[in-house]
Amino acid sequence: MTERYIEKQKEFCELYKIDFNEVERLNSKVISLFENGLRRTALIAIKDAYSDVNQNMNYWSSIWHLSNDKKTKPEPQQKSLLDLFLYLLLVEGIYSKLVQIITFLLMENDHDLYDPLDMKFVKDYKKLDKVSLFVKLKFLSKHEFDLIANSVKRELRNCIAHIDVIVKDDGSIINKRSGEVIINLPEITDYLGGVIAVTLNVMEYALIKIGAVDPPAS
Repeated sequence: MTERYIEKQKEFCELYKIDFNEVERLNSKVISLFENGLRRTALIAIKDAYSDVNQNMNYWSSIWHLSNDKKTKPEPQQKSLLDLFLYLLLVEGIYSKLVQIITFLLMENDHDLYDPLDMKFVKDYKKLDKVSLFVKLKFLSKHEFDLIANSVKRELRNCIAHIDVIVKDDGSIINKRSGEVIINLPEITDYLGGVIAVTLNVMEYALIKIGAVDPPAS
């Protein structure tokens, strides 16, 4: 199992230009969080969130195929609109949930998270869900989960979420706030997707290692 998940990670790193040294550091930190022991209620919450991530990945993959279908081949403007939605879905439906899981694992390992909006320390998974992504990313950076924390383009996410973009007939995308053309959106999306994939790889390995989920069929 170890070699299998590492080999998958190496493939993603090569494909999406991710530094494998950073991935190895991520692996060590994620595995240690699971191995330190988790309360039964915490493990249930994490497993449910992990299942949601996998389900949302399936939804995302369906839309990706729609955007990249060589038979139907959407018009340039349609493809750009789909690609913008793909990035937003990747951030909101998948990446943010992974951030939530890692943040909660750190909390379960005695690292306190302070919510500046509520002016209280967060005590459970449900309340953590109401903490902003920005606060969670700062928390992850503080605990050296830089690969995950630095993989998202928050300004791009905000532009899409608030429809602060102009999508022209030729497919070009303009940031209405700055007036700049947004380029390399597929590559930006691929990189984030790759980071998500390697994180899911090690998370699955850790869950199997502690006996929380069954290993995949050979």
